[in-house]
Amino acid sequence: MRVLLSAALAACLTIISPIPAGATDPNWLAPPKAEPWSHNRTTAYIGLVGGYNAAALQAEGFEFGTTAWLGGGFGGVNVRVGDGLVLGLEADYVLTDIQATTTPGFVTVVATTKYLASLRARAGLPIGPALLYVTAGPAITEQEVALPQFGLSESEMKVGLAVGAGVDLSLTKNLFIRLEGLHYQFPDKDLGFLESEDQQTTLRLGVGFKLN
Repeated sequence: MRVLLSAALAACLTIISPIPAGATDPNWLAPPKAEPWSHNRTTAYIGLVGGYNAAALQAEGFEFGTTAWLGGGFGGVNVRVGDGLVLGLEADYVLTDIQATTTPGFVTVVATTKYLASLRARAGLPIGPALLYVTAGPAITEQEVALPQFGLSESEMKVGLAVGAGVDLSLTKNLFIRLEGLHYQFPDKDLGFLESEDQQTTLRLGVGFKLN
């Protein structure tokens, strides 16, 4: 009799409060966990940068240098290849007020650079929210070299090479910050009354936004 009463009671409890599937899991009553946002690697992006520029210039054997602030923008696209590599292409344009002067003897030489631009390939390794990358590609600038005491000046566009490395760190799904170093090398250029060559190294901080 007692066995029959126990069986009947168990049946009633089952009808009133059915046990859901998976109830044997002790965590079945816990709220579902929110899915973390993913670091979208295949995306187009744009951003702004600011930083510092150090130039080492040569003109007719005179060597001189200076530093200045810079600021500008960048944009590009990344594509994730497999699980461990991100490839991309990026263009940037920064304004800088490099104006270096040297006076060896009685001659004063003034070299001025107003902007730096480049189109670079990138290859990166994603590590959590960070993307470590190296980059290289053609660069252009326009440099003016002048001998003020003789009333001579010449401005020419130069084509060179930009190489560097950096890290993009994701703050949200679409927002990231950047630390990057780029070295620009421009070859000898005959400006008519003299030849000039320059190298420029920039260290920059930036903020970017992924478009998807």
